[in-house]
Amino acid sequence: MRIPFIFWNLDKRPLQTDVARLALEHDVKVLILAECSIEPAAMVAQLDAVGMNGFTYPESPAGTRTDLRLFVRGPETMLKHLEDDPNDHMTIRRLFPRTKNAIIVVAVHFQSKATFPEADQAQLATRLRPKIEEIEKRYGVRRTIVVGDLNMNPFELGVISSEGLHAMMTKQIARAGSRKVAGEERPFFYNPMWRFFGERGDGPPGTHYYPAGGKIIAFHWNIFDQVLVRPDLMDRLQEVRILDRIDAMPLLNDNGLPANGIGSDHLPLYFALDL
Repeated sequence: MRIPFIFWNLDKRPLQTDVARLALEHDVKVLILAECSIEPAAMVAQLDAVGMNGFTYPESPAGTRTDLRLFVRGPETMLKHLEDDPNDHMTIRRLFPRTKNAIIVVAVHFQSKATFPEADQAQLATRLRPKIEEIEKRYGVRRTIVVGDLNMNPFELGVISSEGLHAMMTKQIARAGSRKVAGEERPFFYNPMWRFFGERGDGPPGTHYYPAGGKIIAFHWNIFDQVLVRPDLMDRLQEVRILDRIDAMPLLNDNGLPANGIGSDHLPLYFALDL
């Protein structure tokens, strides 16, 4: 069963029409939105309007909402709430909880570099690792994905460190499952986003463009929006793409940079799992 996902940081813009068109174009089953100011009912109505009927919004318990909103094409019971932590900007759900295809979905929107430098982000990422491992132990599975705006590149400490997300750049490395660090096992994630750096000719070189200005070190393009998968699921990952258009409407200008006034300051991330 092919399950297409889209994650998009909307930058608090009223992009419900664009989101619905993306969902229709890619036949999306799970939609994850960060910095979303669109009311859930309005988003579901817009999805219905373009023919994407059947989406629901499984809410978090009162008082634990984050800025992340998850929609699923099916009954709310398809995406069971497990845990939220607004302070750590994450929500954990279980997709298809009553079937053998069940997976754990960890949606995140980590703190911005504007307020949390790289060292601070790396330290905060260490909070998430044990939470994920505790959930996996509770349900006896490691069919887990982490998806969202990490506000870190794949090579930064919070993503690559064994005490953070421990996300490897190749399947070959991740297939080992884990490695021992200072006497303790640390499980791997596989991070397919490494392949998108640079000029590949088949898509944009990042998900977020930040002008250099007068900074000494500037990457210009960053891959902040990522999907990480446990080794148990990495062979089920069929496709990953950074989207630079919605139908025929480009999200980049003629210079290959984000087009002013169109879309968000982040590009959407599409991926599909064979469950």
